[in-house]
Amino acid sequence: MSNTRNHHYVSQFYLKGFSKNGGTKAKLFVYDKEQRKYFQSNPRNIASKRDFNRISAKDSENYIEDHQANMESKFASVFRNLTESREYPDDEDLSYILTFIALISLRNPKTRAIFDKFYIDIAEKFNSITMASEEIYIDKCLQAGIKKEDIIPYEKQKEFIDNKNRYTLSINQEIHIQAEHQNIDYLSELLHKRYWYLIKSDETIGEFITSDYPVSLISLVKLPKIYGVGFGMQKTEVCFPISKYLALIGVFEEYDNIDKTIIATKELIETINLRTYSFTYKQVYSTKQINFDLSKDTRT
Repeated sequence: MSNTRNHHYVSQFYLKGFSKNGGTKAKLFVYDKEQRKYFQSNPRNIASKRDFNRISAKDSENYIEDHQANMESKFASVFRNLTESREYPDDEDLSYILTFIALISLRNPKTRAIFDKFYIDIAEKFNSITMASEEIYIDKCLQAGIKKEDIIPYEKQKEFIDNKNRYTLSINQEIHIQAEHQNIDYLSELLHKRYWYLIKSDETIGEFITSDYPVSLISLVKLPKIYGVGFGMQKTEVCFPISKYLALIGVFEEYDNIDKTIIATKELIETINLRTYSFTYKQVYSTKQINFDLSKDTRT
């Protein structure tokens, strides 16, 4: 069992594919969307978080991290072969890539933040219902198995609940890890149902960028603002940059008379890069500084 504490939610081997040389001393330009500034870094120091995959099992705290590290050796081999050959991957290699996309989509701080808000909203609504009256409050306490003599007086508890400066609601990390583990196969299955196209570029056309959440998902039709977009929805498009010169696009409806391998245009690269930027959590990664036209919103 390793003692690694710096856990990457976007793999270092993947990030190296967006550097100039891709070697052990690879450097990337990092654009921080919150601070609105560029800096240079190596893959080791970005897209990572201390103890991100750590669990509380004694002597097995890094079980998830170690398991992921073992999987990444195969992922790295598949990505390296694709980057070198620039040929459409066979079924086995494509399957590994789609599993990697599922993993990086779920086991990510952006996804965890979304579910944090969801769980906390539920907890706050539950508190509001519970504290609506003393009768309801006492009834909920008794249902929870609290003896009547041990119940905190209603007014005292209500004063505490109403003063949000006195406490913070947070979600146990292992809740996230368990949910991610349970849903990776399901999301991977959804991705496998799509038709996938390999987009190829080179130094004469332009480079793809990536980010700390490099999976974009858009609707191909206009939806009411109250609707969200899910990986299982028809008429949607998933985009994932493979390296600085390769990307994948996945759809449910097969494109007519289009080969599985597509030569990129400058316009297509710009569109894909803007999507990547739009879905970024906090940081964008590239071989050079890029000026983004933020007036274009690629999310439908």
